[in-house]
Amino acid sequence: MLSKTSYFKKEIWKQGFRSTGWIGLAYFVILLLLIPLRILMEKSNEDSEMIGYYQNNAQDLFFINGEIQLVLLVTVPVIAGIFACRYLQVKGSADFMHSLPIKRSSLFIHQYLIGITNVLLPLLLIACLMWILHGMVDVNYMYQPIDIASWLYYTIMCNLFFYSFSYLIGMLTGISVVQGGLTYIFLLFPYGISMLILYNLDMLLFGFSEQNANLLGLFVLFSPFYWVIQLTMNYAEGIVTWYYWPLSVICIGLSFMLYRYRQTESASQTLAFSIIKPIFKFGVTICFMLLGGVYFGMNQQHTIEWSIFGYILGALLGYFLAEMLIQKSWRVFNKWRGLAIYSGISMIVLLSIVLDWYGYETKIPEQEDIEGIYFSSGYEGFTYFEGDRVKQPNIMDEALKSQVISLHEKIISDQIGINEQNIHFTNDTVTTQITYYLTNGNEITREYIIPDRTELDPFIIPILKSDAYKQANFSWLYEEDKVFKEISVHGIEGSEVVKDQETIRKIVEALRTDYLNASYKEILESYRYDSRTIQFDDGTDSYYYMPVHEAYDETMQVLKEENLARWFN
Repeated sequence: MLSKTSYFKKEIWKQGFRSTGWIGLAYFVILLLLIPLRILMEKSNEDSEMIGYYQNNAQDLFFINGEIQLVLLVTVPVIAGIFACRYLQVKGSADFMHSLPIKRSSLFIHQYLIGITNVLLPLLLIACLMWILHGMVDVNYMYQPIDIASWLYYTIMCNLFFYSFSYLIGMLTGISVVQGGLTYIFLLFPYGISMLILYNLDMLLFGFSEQNANLLGLFVLFSPFYWVIQLTMNYAEGIVTWYYWPLSVICIGLSFMLYRYRQTESASQTLAFSIIKPIFKFGVTICFMLLGGVYFGMNQQHTIEWSIFGYILGALLGYFLAEMLIQKSWRVFNKWRGLAIYSGISMIVLLSIVLDWYGYETKIPEQEDIEGIYFSSGYEGFTYFEGDRVKQPNIMDEALKSQVISLHEKIISDQIGINEQNIHFTNDTVTTQITYYLTNGNEITREYIIPDRTELDPFIIPILKSDAYKQANFSWLYEEDKVFKEISVHGIEGSEVVKDQETIRKIVEALRTDYLNASYKEILESYRYDSRTIQFDDGTDSYYYMPVHEAYDETMQVLKEENLARWFN
């Protein structure tokens, strides 16, 4: 009779839970105290006010101790991943485990499953308890069975991704502390490096606008930390996170591939593979160099000399710090050849940006290639709050396009505001933004700090005075089918909400006429001294503001007739 060897290694599981089972036990106890026990505590103090509070605010189970759940979501799976990889990083353990008559693939799967069980089993048990609790006690005003399913879906997804990513990093290093540090560094790296690059370009390039930071927004949206915060802040509705499931599978697959080639002798080594050492070293050097440039540049008003000092100091610190981590010794100062190569390449890149080899600073598109322009003179003030508003062109007229191009050429030729560190900010200092929407679908955005706006008045006033620009800039006011649910008149003496549609209609009509008739000086004064404003609410998440100048005769007449002008006195 043939004997079969079971794929399931009971002793490995027993040993695994003896050494790491405390993680799962502690996770379960903490969750038990945070959610089911908290619900019972609230139930025991039940009153109508508390019931109403939960009915109005609780959208899911993350509402209950959400801040602590956030901390658990980003720490427990990483800790479990670190301890699951300990058998690779402790030399004695690595030698022993790999001397057992077990295939590497089997050992990998067993260790991975032991770790993930410590993370997922407490979640399943808590979900069962919540289900039982819901059946035994009337807690419908706190949560529904669908909330349990939603909570379980998101927590399993987050825990699986963080654990798998931590496990992947564990394959790259032979030190547990380094595994933990690198896990968080790599998870934050896309957002952090994009921020550093943007800050540095802002210092080095004349006219650079952080509005170009579409890539930054993308990195933020895809950041797991961003989504975990959204979840635990009760904003789970509508978020898209399904891609963390395939990302987790990819992490597991990469971990298995790396494990196959990982040497047992790499235990206690900072990096387990020689090929990633230069990548790690130069990656750390670049990050420290950019950080040094930003730190000294920002603290010294964008002075190029201090920025260069920061780049050099940061590069030196980053290079030798990375070398010390790899070598696990501070005696690394004789290993300068790599730094010399890096410095040469960095110098060329830096010079190409500072000397504008790519023509970024002087680039102005041809007028025939421009479909529309968004122009902000910096005078307009705050006129709306709209969460998902997309910036639209406010100049379509050919004559105004030509005027904006002339203004842009003037700023570039005179290098107006290029030395930001020497700008003395006054009431006439403004930030001007120009975005060209090209016929090929591309956009070009530039932003300039103008020390004295009066220098450019001959170029800007004709734009601001034009009816086309005024109507485009306050497009919401001139939309014929726009319906406002209510308006609020705000003044020094107080405010009043108006819901009568006939009164709202008369005020809107009067404002349309007055704003078109307003002079440049009146518009500027209304933004500068905006103690008289009208807020418009269209019943969505959008709010619009319109300053009311005392020279707006028709508007003031309507407000007096409706006894609303008293708030302006």
